[in-house]
Amino acid sequence: MTELLLGAYGAAMGGSARGIGRGRSGADGRFEYLGLVAEVESPSWVTVTPRRVFAALEADSAIAAWERAEDGSLHELAMHDSGASASPCHLAVAARPSGGEALVAARYGDGVVAVHGVGASGGDGLGPAEQELDAIGSGPWPAQASPHAHHVLVLDDGRIATADLGADRVHLHRWRGARLERVASVALPAGTAPRDLLPLSGGNLAVLGEWGLTVSLLRPTQETFEFAGSASLPGERGLSQAAALALSADGRFVIAGVRGANRIAVTRWDGAELTAVGDIDCGGDWPRHLVRDRDFVHVANQRSDSVTSFALDSAGALTPLGEPVFAPSPTCLAVLS
Repeated sequence: MTELLLGAYGAAMGGSARGIGRGRSGADGRFEYLGLVAEVESPSWVTVTPRRVFAALEADSAIAAWERAEDGSLHELAMHDSGASASPCHLAVAARPSGGEALVAARYGDGVVAVHGVGASGGDGLGPAEQELDAIGSGPWPAQASPHAHHVLVLDDGRIATADLGADRVHLHRWRGARLERVASVALPAGTAPRDLLPLSGGNLAVLGEWGLTVSLLRPTQETFEFAGSASLPGERGLSQAAALALSADGRFVIAGVRGANRIAVTRWDGAELTAVGDIDCGGDWPRHLVRDRDFVHVANQRSDSVTSFALDSAGALTPLGEPVFAPSPTCLAVLS
């Protein structure tokens, strides 16, 4: 059995959820919604560690932290305002070489990548922003008028990669003591709008293009990465938006959601290039996020208040598992460790 937490939109973001939800899937991969676990407005992204849960509160432009109890309940530790126009949308926890951990936040509204202290360096679970890294740039789509930091990925060597949806860039950072330093930026084709990052074998990265409707490959070089081509996703550009990435258990298939077209697409990774395999209806409306759970994939369908589940076979084919399951305005699925 797998336990999961659900981020969701509340009334302030046009949704129906009251906070962070809880769910589980059994041996057959079928999802069950268990109800509310923490009441808070629009926790659109949830990041889980063995001791804590962190959430990006998009509507309130804040970040919050909870302690995980043995009975599965959450006890709020701290909440910090990110600024009126910040709109944090993604979080990742990283170890600092100087000691302790940091929560690195991608802020969509102002394009900033912010660093917060965690634990001993963050007071009671989470500290206010200690560092804010600005960005510049834009792209051809209306949604790219300014920088929009959207995803944070901690690489195996400790570097931090961030996706800037507005500037068509992936930024790379290294720790210098307790602070992050931006050391490189990788340009993507204009209009890609990089939303999510996913590590692949061989130190490669997959990049989801929200408006470009692509899964792009970034190949590692000595110090940074280089763009090495893209596989296309289903949907019509300008009407559909790619939304999330997950990797199969064997590392051979990249799964992506596409909102608007309402498809779940599978792309093959052979260690050298990405190739589109096929796609299937998501079983709901607006597949905002998805997560792999063993050999199953769960999809958060934001606008239809549902989670749909699929079995993924060794050839990369997806098979629906039963009917959609009710979950209020889900925007994120996080597997509990």
